[in-house]
Amino acid sequence: MQLLAEALATEKDDLVHSRRRTQLLTPDSVIVGLLGVIGLLFLSEYFQWFAVNGKKNYTLLIAATTAAATLALFAAWFIAFAVVGKRLQFSLRFLLLLTLVIAVLSSWFAVQVRQARRQRAAISSIAAAGAHTLYHWEIGVSRFQTDPPGPAWLRQHVGRDFFSHVYCVQPGEFGRLSESAAMLSDIEMAGLSEFTKLNLLAVEGAAITDKGLKNLAGLHELKHLGLSGTRITDVGLQFLQDLTELETLYLTDTQVTDAGINHLNGLRSLKTLSLTRTKVTAKGILGLSTLPALDSLALPLPLFWERSAIQDNFKNCTITYR
Repeated sequence: MQLLAEALATEKDDLVHSRRRTQLLTPDSVIVGLLGVIGLLFLSEYFQWFAVNGKKNYTLLIAATTAAATLALFAAWFIAFAVVGKRLQFSLRFLLLLTLVIAVLSSWFAVQVRQARRQRAAISSIAAAGAHTLYHWEIGVSRFQTDPPGPAWLRQHVGRDFFSHVYCVQPGEFGRLSESAAMLSDIEMAGLSEFTKLNLLAVEGAAITDKGLKNLAGLHELKHLGLSGTRITDVGLQFLQDLTELETLYLTDTQVTDAGINHLNGLRSLKTLSLTRTKVTAKGILGLSTLPALDSLALPLPLFWERSAIQDNFKNCTITYR
């Protein structure tokens, strides 16, 4: 009798554990897991945790694909239960969480579609002013040999800007200066804030003022900036002080003085700086001697007579006078 009681108790325990394991995989638990995955993907996009986050809206595409696969799982689950004559029930909590998942993905998608449309509008405005833009996938290859990123069927509905970052803005097309480059003004510069991955901006000779430079403040990945021949002054240079990735800066033939270049002291990545035909003095130039990466400096010709004092403070830097 004791052995029979022990066998029955063991069978009962196994049945309880089996039911518990079955209850772990429920529609509610799956939808909670899906919500957690989408939340993790959203955070990774915001903080740029993974390499895939660098590809525009690929994280959103992964989140949407994961949600679609989960919905397909629910459909297969429901059909399997129906085949064996059982009924798969969905709780009110499940329906609320499913609504939340759809709302989050829809809002995320809508925000990115609006951003892509603003980017397209900014590109059109810049093109009308005589400048040219290049996407990141066009750099180094022929645009006729490389397709834009993202699924082709989806690009047909949302446009190429949904998956493409603007990498470069320059006068003319593919490095050829345009006679209408000077048409680029502060109005077109307002659209640059949409180009968050912009690497190169060359607007030499354009009718840009300090007001237009305000739009560069958030372009933290900008590395090359050409402002020669524009109408900027010392006031505008304050909007460059947070561009810590900037490596090349051309300020030739502008109204920049010593007061303005003081704003450049925080550009720790700056390698090349051109200040020819400006009003800077030797005193102002010496204030830039703390820039660790600076290795090429072009200065106004009158400072040639003070070259000894300047060179002593820039021992690892090649200095020219023009």
